[in-house]
Amino acid sequence: MNQATIATPSPNVRPAVRAKELATLLDEHPEIEVLSLDCFDTILWRNTAAPVDVFYDLAHRPAFAKWGINARLRVTSEGRARDLKTARTGLPEVTLAEIYRAAFPALRDADVAELAADELAAEAAACVPHPETIALIRAAAARGLSVVVVSDTYFTETELRALLAATLPADAYSAIARVFVSSAIGKPKAGGMFKPVLDALGVRARDVLHVGDNLRADYVAGKAIGMNACHLVHHGPEVEEVLRMQTTAASLLMPALRETAALPSPFRGLFAAEIGEDDRDAVRSLGYAALGPVLHAFARWLGSELDTLRAAGKRPRPIFLLRDGYLPARVCAAVAGAEVGPCVSISRFASFAASFRSAAEIERYVAAWAGGGRFLDVARQLLLTDDEARMIIARTRKAERPAEAFVREVMKPKIVELVVARSAAYRARMFAHVTTTANVEKGDTLVFVDLGYEGTAQRQLEPVFRDELGVDVQGRYLIAARVPGWQSTRKGLLDPSWCDDRLISTIVTYVALLENLCAEDAGSTIDYAADASGAPIRARSLVAKEQSARVAPVQDACERFARDAEAYFSRTGHAASVEQLRVYAASALARMLLLPTRTELDYLAGFCLDMNLGADDNLALFDRERGLEGLRRQGLFFLGSERADSKAARIAGPVELRAASLTLSLAMVAQQRFGLEMTPNDMTHRREPLGILALRGDVPIRAQVEARATHDGYFAAVVPYGAEDTALGFLLGERSAWVQVESVTRIEASALYTSRETERSEDVSAHLHAEGLTRRAPGLFECTTPEGFLLLAAPPPPKRDTRYVCRIVFRPVAPRVAA
Repeated sequence: MNQATIATPSPNVRPAVRAKELATLLDEHPEIEVLSLDCFDTILWRNTAAPVDVFYDLAHRPAFAKWGINARLRVTSEGRARDLKTARTGLPEVTLAEIYRAAFPALRDADVAELAADELAAEAAACVPHPETIALIRAAAARGLSVVVVSDTYFTETELRALLAATLPADAYSAIARVFVSSAIGKPKAGGMFKPVLDALGVRARDVLHVGDNLRADYVAGKAIGMNACHLVHHGPEVEEVLRMQTTAASLLMPALRETAALPSPFRGLFAAEIGEDDRDAVRSLGYAALGPVLHAFARWLGSELDTLRAAGKRPRPIFLLRDGYLPARVCAAVAGAEVGPCVSISRFASFAASFRSAAEIERYVAAWAGGGRFLDVARQLLLTDDEARMIIARTRKAERPAEAFVREVMKPKIVELVVARSAAYRARMFAHVTTTANVEKGDTLVFVDLGYEGTAQRQLEPVFRDELGVDVQGRYLIAARVPGWQSTRKGLLDPSWCDDRLISTIVTYVALLENLCAEDAGSTIDYAADASGAPIRARSLVAKEQSARVAPVQDACERFARDAEAYFSRTGHAASVEQLRVYAASALARMLLLPTRTELDYLAGFCLDMNLGADDNLALFDRERGLEGLRRQGLFFLGSERADSKAARIAGPVELRAASLTLSLAMVAQQRFGLEMTPNDMTHRREPLGILALRGDVPIRAQVEARATHDGYFAAVVPYGAEDTALGFLLGERSAWVQVESVTRIEASALYTSRETERSEDVSAHLHAEGLTRRAPGLFECTTPEGFLLLAAPPPPKRDTRYVCRIVFRPVAPRVAA
């Protein structure tokens, strides 16, 4: 019997190893003679989300385009080839020639060679050697060990050698003595491939250390034959979820991915080395795995944009707009190795305050903002004192249309003259700050760098800076939405040049978390010192110290990622392109905002966002319990039940949905992304009949309505309930032996399923009386008779001439069984 099948493995073998530990792994195996390595995801890591992604780029290569072989056809052809090979030989291992001929049986050898050459070229473009594995190979060579590659692959030995030669450092490739492929041996590693490999090498199993990423093929199969085997663990469950949900977000938001283009993923190797298996750490998840790649891509892109401006003969002076530009400035410095530009304190409030040079600018501002009814905040933005503002407001409140009256008051010549003068003085103070901080000179191109969106600061200040300082203004943003003239004045890492408007809108709508994590720990700028320094004067920060303390380590992890990414690219010799980083950043940002992990949500609980508008607006990011309450009462449509400017609103609705159910998250993302038309009735066909008794004056009315399923087994029924209804009964005992009542709410009918529903709703649960029902716990009733009901006798509504409805939300716990 061959000794290889009975050898006893070394007792020192660790079952698993992280990428960071590979370089010293041989210290634990002084007795081995051969280092055996898996190829893909051990030596070579593709810079795509999955191996199949290579096929999407492959489809554009000449030979594949000639034969019309796209990614789907390449995958199905391989499946047919394996089925045919299994039917003929009982073994599934195939070559590229067999795969291609499964689709086109009449292919000539020359055609096969062209296709194979294109596929190898595509793989060579996608594959990056992992620096820790290269270090392991070099350590083995230094010890005089034989290094072999054992791979489950459709490549021949010659083809795989060509791929390794094209991608590995020369010394690492030279250290590889033998290459074994399953397509030649006819068996995969898990199906007996190691036995002929050991026979060919003429060594005992215990003299070999095999390392690979596939638990079954590399570790279990290696141990079964007696080799020293070690499983290379890529990621723990947190990073796996991040990458999986990132792929999901990318597929929803960028449908061309995995249809005509690959989904890039250039950092899997870095994550494996730096995060490893024990990854349930929200700081690493948020700062390193999520936000890090987004801002690293932004830094690389910004560098190329500044180079382009210089090449065009411009003198770009980038300035990072505080507060949100704080972390981008740190990351850009980390990538560039030096400060890219100074941080300048220009808030949205400051941008507007400095821009009122005539009645036209004032009119545009008040026309846009007065409609919200927050006249004091609008007046403060116009640099009016509170006393001046209250006098104006007092004259407008009695008007039939207060907003229009307010605009008329503000546009009176004396007020316009006052605002213009104060804005000019404000502008001079701002100029002092900008010129002192950024050393701006006439003829410069001032580049506003910020998270972006519509570029409010640039829009307000561009003509001011051009006319009064003699400098051009360009915007370079993380996200640039479509605004008039955007093509000539602003660009974004994500912008309309490659992202459609709905994609940008979907991300911008829920971008608050990004702002939370990027912002400087300071109040918003509301003015500047009157001296030559123009030092910023800040409002009181509305962000709790405890939140700031949680943000700081996330920012540190983000900056650390940027440094590690640059070092990783340097070590591999293969830097991702700006376009690859751009797509990856979009998918990473969308995942973080729309599909966060539980670990991330636990860390972010209680976060608020200072809205940076010169007012005391500090909105909660999310509230999982209120989200569940909303789902039980209204289903998915609870997201639209509060006004965006309500101080009780939460601004990250998808986060609340993700906490409740992935299916709800995906439905919302799809609706937002593709503009799907949905109504509450469309969401489910599940209904629960509910008998109703109403006493309208002295007239009893009996009816039956259908309650619609919402969430967690709850149903919601909406029935008319006006001033003339003295009582309303819900016949819960007819169909249920036990029932749980979540809430009973009176709502203005016109506000139902609108953004004003929450503020125009009244909880009337305190006015419920049980008849034939026994309360067993808060909200939980045993229906002791089929006639049991809840009676609502609430005081009359506040507006007797307004139509109202009543919503009861209940959950049948046990059905009534017929006697």
